[in-house]
Amino acid sequence: MAHSEIKRVGVTGATGHLGQFVMAELQRCGYETLAISRHWQKTADSNSSQGIALDLSDAKSVEAAGQLLEIDAMVHLAGYIPDDTNENLEVDAEKTLTQNVGGMLHLLTALKTSRRLKSFVYASSFEVYGVPNQPLIDESHSTEPLSFYGASKLAGEKYLSIFSADGVHCTSLRFPAIYGPGDRLRRAIGNFIASVANEENITVCGDGSDRRDLIYVADAARAIVLCLDKPAPAVLNIGSGGFSILEMAQAAQSLGRDLKIITAEQAKAKFDYVLNSGLAQKTLNWSPQISLLEGMRQQLRWYQSLPEHANCEALLE
Repeated sequence: MAHSEIKRVGVTGATGHLGQFVMAELQRCGYETLAISRHWQKTADSNSSQGIALDLSDAKSVEAAGQLLEIDAMVHLAGYIPDDTNENLEVDAEKTLTQNVGGMLHLLTALKTSRRLKSFVYASSFEVYGVPNQPLIDESHSTEPLSFYGASKLAGEKYLSIFSADGVHCTSLRFPAIYGPGDRLRRAIGNFIASVANEENITVCGDGSDRRDLIYVADAARAIVLCLDKPAPAVLNIGSGGFSILEMAQAAQSLGRDLKIITAEQAKAKFDYVLNSGLAQKTLNWSPQISLLEGMRQQLRWYQSLPEHANCEALLE
């Protein structure tokens, strides 16, 4: 049930992949919600009866909407995710700066005079860490992002820590790749799901032993909502413990018919990237509940339900 002091929660990026699950989890737990999105519009089946169509990169629009942001807690999910964060394209530098960093600053500025706001939860990223220097990455790991996206998420954390000095409890959740229904990004899970849906063999680069962390979208949403009524630390990792690329491919293979796993030359150096989520388990009593196979099954069902198998593009919610 909703915390006695937190009744109304605003969610930026409410129409996005993670946002839709967060909205549903908030409502399931009894919170009143305010959807905030560039694409928000009230419909008969909307997850929220209240919402604001707002572009956070537009400082004047955010300032004008300030009086509408009468909320007890803010969940900030909105942002630009490049199609491939490793490429560091010029367009990604501009959009991560204006949408992610600028959007955070404009939002915090609009909220700084609020006397009602008690909590702020921010969706950050594992990309703030950069190259891992330990098998399990905990929150004390150095933050040396290699991508424009990672740098923009780390900047958001820093601005939020300044904002927290004004008495608002703030938590940055560092997520790995988030998969599940609605995921349109081109990466291992999405590529494997597309192969199964198109009845094509599944391609794995190298031997597939590289381990990657990832989290099912509903598990990520649950972690966010738990932060609203528990004394969460300023920074928390939220992950599943990781799976090898081959394990992901084998899970996808089990969902198809007579599909083979074929290997291709590995273009990038092998490395593991796994988060230590022990602190989240201890402080939030949180752990992932959806298995890799079940999560991929749900994503496949969603993918197959699309009018056409959607092209995976960079997202801006």
